[in-house]
Amino acid sequence: MLRIIRRGILEVGAIALFAALVGTFLMSTIARHTGSGPQRGPGLDQNSSESVPAMDRSRIRVEVRNGSGASGAAGKVTTFLRDEGFDVVDYGNADRFDYERTHIIDRVGSSAAAREVATLLPGVPIESGPDPTLFLDVTIVIGHDLESVLVRSRNEASRRGSRWRGWLDRLTGG
Repeated sequence: MLRIIRRGILEVGAIALFAALVGTFLMSTIARHTGSGPQRGPGLDQNSSESVPAMDRSRIRVEVRNGSGASGAAGKVTTFLRDEGFDVVDYGNADRFDYERTHIIDRVGSSAAAREVATLLPGVPIESGPDPTLFLDVTIVIGHDLESVLVRSRNEASRRGSRWRGWLDRLTGG
């Protein structure tokens, strides 16, 4: 009889321990995805780029493809990205010219590089499309919305710049 009671206590203890482990895992996952807990890596939110240390942009290999059909669009985006420190390894036309939206494609299966590019192109979605045959990290396919993307980008840069100038003014007493 005593052996049966001990066995029952051990089973109940094992179940309680398992439930505690599952509960801890669930709470950790919920906290990580709601932003209320510590995060181990860069956040998935494109707008949280200010709290995440930036990657070395010169090491991010980017390809730009014009899917809008607008003359010179790939060259314009290439110049913009190179001015921001990215290594644009190739640019040219996309497979077609009827892309409505500009989008970023993660080519390595780790979205950190794609998110870094997305910090310059607010609101542009990131897709996963790993391709080990391409020797690059990110592809940008330009759509018909390029002008609105660039306007958002300039507005975001201006907002960040004005915030920086505000801190600079406070430091210098200006």
